[in-house]
Amino acid sequence: MGTRPLRSRNHWSVKVKKWRKKEPYIALGRFLLGFDAGYKQWDCFLFKDYRIRKILTRTFEVRHLPLSDGLDKLNFGGTYTFDWKKYHYSPPKRKIKADSYVKKEPSDAAPPAETGSLMVFDVELGKLVPLDS
Repeated sequence: MGTRPLRSRNHWSVKVKKWRKKEPYIALGRFLLGFDAGYKQWDCFLFKDYRIRKILTRTFEVRHLPLSDGLDKLNFGGTYTFDWKKYHYSPPKRKIKADSYVKKEPSDAAPPAETGSLMVFDVELGKLVPLDS
């Protein structure tokens, strides 16, 4: 579900993508319904695996996705509350190095001379030559 998906109500409801919530639900549903956990990739799995995925996806989208907005008291009538403060996480601020804004000195290597025409590498001479010649 990503890195620290339960860091805040807003992060869980807005930033965590729907598929990151759906895939664990499908895996748990397959396990609880007794389906094999080691089924093949999407392009070659059995039709029964496809059907159970579709059923679980539909169930998730209708029943469970609307409840994943972080509003516990509104959705569950106050009977279930998740301790958001316990899992709160705010990423550390990135420090910018002072050197990163210093203008760098030009290198000693001279820039290639611009001839105004396209250049191509000549294998016999071992150097770039104008394409016209």
